[in-house]
Amino acid sequence: MKNRTFFKFQFLTLVVSCLFSVGLLAAQLGDKALVERDLNVLMKKGLESALQQLDETRQVVPFLMMVKQNGELAVIYVPQTDDVEGVSVDKQIFALRNKGQGAASFGDVRAALVCYYTTMKLGEVAHQGLMFEIEHEAKLAMARFLPITMKEDEKLVVHTEKLFTEGKPLVIFN
Repeated sequence: MKNRTFFKFQFLTLVVSCLFSVGLLAAQLGDKALVERDLNVLMKKGLESALQQLDETRQVVPFLMMVKQNGELAVIYVPQTDDVEGVSVDKQIFALRNKGQGAASFGDVRAALVCYYTTMKLGEVAHQGLMFEIEHEAKLAMARFLPITMKEDEKLVVHTEKLFTEGKPLVIFN
């Protein structure tokens, strides 16, 4: 993006908007401060990574981001190799979820986020954007969709006013 300072300001505004509602959901759970911190870190870092990819390559390689029990982040991207070329995004996402399930079953992680670029119908209109599947070992699971428009002049327009959040079944921490 040509104007990095403006991009950083927009990103900060976007993150604050997204984190506030994650914190509200976390307030209903056990160790509220830890759950909220984990979810906010995942949302902030996941959003940052996805937007950077979109800004640089105009696409998002699906990824799994996890908060380990010691608080460190681990990130697994779908490798961009000849073996993966032609594999559907759904299968790539399935593989990432399985990796998350494995880590969760060993008790290695306490929160996870799977991110990918997709199309979702909001009302009668289909939107392209980022999907964030977020889960926590405290039995919280939600899907967040953030519509994004890629303009011809290379600008990304992030539609925070259309941020959509809904509960989802636990997959990684089931």
